[in-house]
Amino acid sequence: MSRIYSLILPLAIILGSCSGMEARKVALRLKVPQELQKGALPAPVGEPLDSVAMAVVADSIRFAGFEKNASSTVESFFVTNNSNVAIRRMSVRITYRDLEGRMLHRREEDLDVELPQSETRRVSLKSFDTQKNLYYYRSNPPRKGGMPFTVDIELTAIWRCL
Repeated sequence: MSRIYSLILPLAIILGSCSGMEARKVALRLKVPQELQKGALPAPVGEPLDSVAMAVVADSIRFAGFEKNASSTVESFFVTNNSNVAIRRMSVRITYRDLEGRMLHRREEDLDVELPQSETRRVSLKSFDTQKNLYYYRSNPPRKGGMPFTVDIELTAIWRCL
């Protein structure tokens, strides 16, 4: 019997001390580094190509496989580097048009992509279509509604790997 009391007494003390405790929420605040607070991104490692080299390399870069469903918040495409230069970063201008050729939207994006010679990479971007009612004309159309569009992707700048 004394053995039972020797187990019950410590258990009663533990339960009595825990009854006054309550769970509480703690706010976690993460500090953003100063160089990123003002939106300044570090310069890319690489060397921008001059206009002559850019013209030669740009003819060897291919964009294919664009995809964006009506319900998607992301659009993606493939970039193939058929040039003799390894690419570190590129800037592109994307123009969105309806099927009658009228411009819907245009934007410029900087793509940080390691793209060695003779290789392909998939690039994903946040979609410009926040309403989720547009879809790329070669993607699956939605069951109802939605408007198809086409894209033109133009290379505007290239940084090669050092």
